[in-house]
Amino acid sequence: MAQMERISVGTDGAEGNDDSSEPAISADGRYVTFRSAATNLVADDSNGNDDIFLHDRNTGITTRISVTASSLQGDGFSRRPAISGDGFFIAFESASTDFGFDDDAGAVDIFLGVREDACPADPGKLFAGVCGCGTPDTDGDRDGTPDCLDGCPSDPGKVSPGACGCGISDTDTDGDGTPDCHDPATPQALRLLLRQALAVAKKLTARARDREALVEQLRMISSSLLAAENNSAFSGKQRQLLGAAAQALTDLASANGRSATRKRAKAVGVLRKLLKITRR
Repeated sequence: MAQMERISVGTDGAEGNDDSSEPAISADGRYVTFRSAATNLVADDSNGNDDIFLHDRNTGITTRISVTASSLQGDGFSRRPAISGDGFFIAFESASTDFGFDDDAGAVDIFLGVREDACPADPGKLFAGVCGCGTPDTDGDRDGTPDCLDGCPSDPGKVSPGACGCGISDTDTDGDGTPDCHDPATPQALRLLLRQALAVAKKLTARARDREALVEQLRMISSSLLAAENNSAFSGKQRQLLGAAAQALTDLASANGRSATRKRAKAVGVLRKLLKITRR
């Protein structure tokens, strides 16, 4: 059996005291927006013009949409409402000139109203969106992931640091399971890594303030040199020295006291030798 429901009523259920028309309904049927000349659907409706209203069929609440955020009612008629699928946005035509847009052309304009401000403390958002109230949904690197969820907000190629960190590709040129950032795939990349290793090794003294950080750097570089041993871009001699350099750095990272001086000298020597034949 068909059921009928009157929508053009006030929150208290009172029927409208004038004509209502031009209804539009949300996708789930919960919200219905319409035009009405009734003056008793909401309190303080005294502009004498047709307004746009929204009725929530679940709660029974009727809200006037064609008003400003401070509840200033329009000084002209409003008509032809359209509602978004979720019932949050309501677009409509209006001849009102007092909605706060320096409207003095005397023409009917199109306005967009909202059911409610879901982020009342956030002047930049009307609804929570992806990032929530108080956090903009901006996507600085334009990779389709908002900054609030992007682990690399300035790197359009990554949304998480991955193995190599933001701004560095996780490419594995030689396909050995170790990305190039930890596995130099070209002589140029190897030279850069060797220069870095030399700089760190020279700084690693018994009195170095950042000793722990330097030790960690040496161990990471040692791992990278080991990963490069099977890289076809390097000669047999270079591969042999890669292993020796990796071991020398590991020994230096673990050394203490007087032995550290000898280990550092050995590591520097192997690194320089490897750097020399890599320049050819």
